[in-house]
Amino acid sequence: MPPFFPLRSARRAVRTLACLLSACSVLAWVPAQAGETATAFVATQAGQDAADAAARLPIAPFEALEYTTSNGVRLSYRLLPPPQIKPGERYPLVVMLHGSGGMGNDNESQLGGLARSWAAPDLRTRYPAYVLVPQTRTRTARYSRDSHGVVTAEAGPALADVLAAIAYVRDSHAVDPQRIYAVGFSMGASAALQAALAKPDLFAGIVAIAAVPPSSKRAAAAATAAVPLWLVHGDADDENPYAGSQAWYRDLSAAGAPLEFHTYTGMDHRVPPDMLTGQPWRDWLFAQRRRPPETAPGS
Repeated sequence: MPPFFPLRSARRAVRTLACLLSACSVLAWVPAQAGETATAFVATQAGQDAADAAARLPIAPFEALEYTTSNGVRLSYRLLPPPQIKPGERYPLVVMLHGSGGMGNDNESQLGGLARSWAAPDLRTRYPAYVLVPQTRTRTARYSRDSHGVVTAEAGPALADVLAAIAYVRDSHAVDPQRIYAVGFSMGASAALQAALAKPDLFAGIVAIAAVPPSSKRAAAAATAAVPLWLVHGDADDENPYAGSQAWYRDLSAAGAPLEFHTYTGMDHRVPPDMLTGQPWRDWLFAQRRRPPETAPGS
C-alpha cells in the first residue's frame, strides 16, 4: 500500500514549494520573436530545492491500477480523481506522459514532480480533474536524425497502449470528452505530440516541455493544427535540441495552429521550476475545449 501522507504535511509541502519558487530561477519576462515569450533562467539552489519539494509530494491520492489492452499488454497506471465527484458532472482528464526515466513496471517511477504536483491540495481544488499517469515498459517516442541531421521523433511501440488506456479511462469515469489534455516532459512531450498526430480529434490541448518534434514536420503540423499547444523549451538544452522546437513552432505557425511558445533562456534539459506549482499554463490548459462533432443535417 502507498505510504500514508497526512493532508497537513501535503499542504506544508506545497507551501514550501511555493515559497522556494518565489525566489528561484525565473528572473524576468523579456520579448522574443512574434508569438514567442522568453524567460531568463538561472539555475539556483532554490530552484533545485523546489524540484525536490515537488518530488516529495504525496503519491497516496493516486490510485495504483492496471489496464490490459486487447492485445494482452498489461499497462500500469496511476489515477488521481477529482477531490469531489458531483453526480451528473463531468471532469477534465489530464494525461501525464513520463520521460524515459519513468519507464518500468513498478507503477511509481512515472510519478515525477510535475505529475505529483496535481495532488497538492490547493492545485487539486483549483483544477478538479482526473489525472492519468500511465507507465510504459518501452518507449512512447523514438528518435532518429533526418537527412539534414535534425533530430526528429516518431511514435514508439507503447504509445498505442497508452491511447487505449486513455479511451478506457474516458469511457469508465465521469470524464468530459471535450476536455482531454496531454502533458509531457522530454520523451513524454514528444509522445504527446505523437498522440495528437495519431488522434487529433481526441485532445483539447497539449503542453509539451522539451519535446522532439515529429518527422515530416510540415505535414504533421498541418495534421495537428487544430489542437492547441503550449510549447516549452530551454535554449541551452543539448539533450533534446531547442532547434527542434523552433522548427516545430515555425511549421505550426504557418499552419495557423493555436500556439504558445515559451523559451527559457539559459535553461538546459529540465522542467522549469515555476511550472511545478504554476497556474498560468494550467489556466490556459483548462480553458481549452475540443469542439464536439458537427451534427449531420436531419439527425
